This record gives sequence, structure tokens and C-alpha cells, in this order.
Amino acid sequence: MWKDARYRCVLWIVSLPSIHRILELRIFLAQVSCTFLKLRRELLRKRRTMEVWVSSRELNEFSNYEIK
Repeated sequence: MWKDARYRCVLWIVSLPSIHRILELRIFLAQVSCTFLKLRRELLRKRRTMEVWVSSRELNEFSNYEIK
């Protein structure tokens, strides 16, 4: 009987680092995902700003051609 209890205790202790690693990996992946999403959002915002700037510049150039 004591061997069964000791065996279960050893298995439980051995599994703790494994559980800890899994949790750390999940936390790390969640942080990477969050960082990636923030970066992607920022890049899309800058891209939209550039598109608006380029399109407004093209409109200004087009209006300048019409005036002449």
C-alpha cells in the first residue's frame, strides 16, 4: 500500500514541472499573439494613412493639371 502512495506522490511531483512548462508556453504564446496583433494593427493603420496621403496627393496633382 505504501508503495502505491509513494508511486503516486512521485508521479505527481514529476508531473509538476511538465504542467509548469505547458502553462509557461501557453502564456508566452498568448503574449506573442497579442504583440503580433498589435504590430499588425499598427502596420495596417500606417498603410491606410499612406494610402490616404497618396490618394489626396494624386487628387491635388490631378486638380493642378485641370487648372492649367
